[in-house]
Formats: sequence, structure tokens, C-alpha cells
Amino acid sequence: MIGIIAFAVTAYAFAAIALASSGTRLPAPSHWLSGAQASPTQPAPADALPVDGATPEPVETERLALAQAVGTAVFVLEQAASADATWPASLAVTTDSSALISPDGVSLAPLPAGAQVLYSTSSDLREFSLTLVGPLGSVATYESTTGTLSTSAP
Repeated sequence: MIGIIAFAVTAYAFAAIALASSGTRLPAPSHWLSGAQASPTQPAPADALPVDGATPEPVETERLALAQAVGTAVFVLEQAASADATWPASLAVTTDSSALISPDGVSLAPLPAGAQVLYSTSSDLREFSLTLVGPLGSVATYESTTGTLSTSAP
């Protein structure tokens, strides 16, 4: 069962990342169960060209890794939370900076090397924002208020 969940999270993260480059945002995994509708998609820009078989640039690789880590962490947090629960007041990074963990030590996601973690909550702990910033300047952010994962690269 864990393997199926891990596969689903990974597939979702890759789909979200691929669509984010065209300006499309997928709803958070928690919205799958709540019946919320996905936001309308936007078509790719007219000057966008497919890049079949090309090796991704280091910044793009970093952006994808950050988005996957944020998506995985959010998925694990949502699975651990009950419907009326609050989010953790803080998150932590392992001493070797290889993983993001919850206050009780549960591993949420592996972290790409050199990633900085920014986590904030509302005063009542009902909403949160998780952002990872890579050493090359790529950013991946999840906002629980909108249920979206967004990415950017320099």
C-alpha cells in the first residue's frame, strides 16, 4: 500500500511540474477526496516549443526536485492530519540536511542538496505555506489556502 501511495505522489508531482511550466496548476491531493474542482487550465504560450529528448538544464532539474520534495511533504502531512486537526507549528531538517521532518520525527520528504526550507502557518495553525529554495535559485511553494503547488526558476 505504501508503495502505491509513493508511486501516486511521485506521478502527481511530475504531472504538476510538467503542467506548471505551461502555467497550469493542479489542485492539491487533499482536494481529490473533498470533491473540489480543478482550476481551469491555460494553454501553452504560442512561442512554446516541445523539447523532446533534450537534457534538462541544471536549474530545471533543481526546480523539478524541489517540486517533488514539496509535493511529497504535503502529501505526507495531509495523510497524517485529521479533518479538524491543525498543522505543525514548525518543521525541521535532519542534522545532515537530507530530509524534512515533522516535530515528532516523521520523515516528510528527502531534500535536494543545498535546499533552504521556509515554512509558515496562520496564527490558528489551520493554514500553512511550505517553500523550498534551491542553491541555483529555483523555488517550489505550496499554499494550503489555495491547495496549489507552484514553481519558478531564475
